[in-house]
Amino acid sequence: NSQKSYGIKNISMLDIGGGHGFIGMVAHKSRQVKLEEFYIVEMDKFFVESSRLTWSKNYPNVKFNIHDSLDKCVPGQLFDITILSHILEHLNDPKAMVAAAVGKLRPGGLVMIDVPYKDFLFKKDIFPHIHFFNQMSMERMLEGTGLKVECLKHIGRHRQNTPLNYRGANRFTALMEKQNFLKFNNNKGWRALVNLSV
Repeated sequence: NSQKSYGIKNISMLDIGGGHGFIGMVAHKSRQVKLEEFYIVEMDKFFVESSRLTWSKNYPNVKFNIHDSLDKCVPGQLFDITILSHILEHLNDPKAMVAAAVGKLRPGGLVMIDVPYKDFLFKKDIFPHIHFFNQMSMERMLEGTGLKVECLKHIGRHRQNTPLNYRGANRFTALMEKQNFLKFNNNKGWRALVNLSV
């Protein structure tokens, strides 16, 4: 009852290439929502085992699942939020991955995208990045995906400010809360929150 009176919504999240699942951990602490389901798609066996252990031990009330491919994720299941953090720059066809993420969204859902921005200017080795995004190229890539880009920002210029770690995930999720991205309206189309970071 208290959840209803404060307008808190149960949400589900799918983190594609989610590693440790830091964004899910931060969302679990949010006062705006209750994280009910958190799914990760991750190929790295270390992250798979580590995430299973972490989520079963520390977040027993969240329905958690992890798969090594998007195809194995529960067929037909839709999510409130899908996350693409630091994976699009590695793919031959990033737009196809965005389309796959959109295909997993409920009406009014949100795709969170985090990609490097000009990291070739200050990193000695950018391998295996094959795409380098700026605001214009990101907007162009998202054309025709059905997403409305409601926010495209630079949260940080170094690794500590990105969702690759817990501190950065805090900042990214705080931006979502500030912009009211966690308040869903099923009459709205799909939305995108984009961060250009390290």
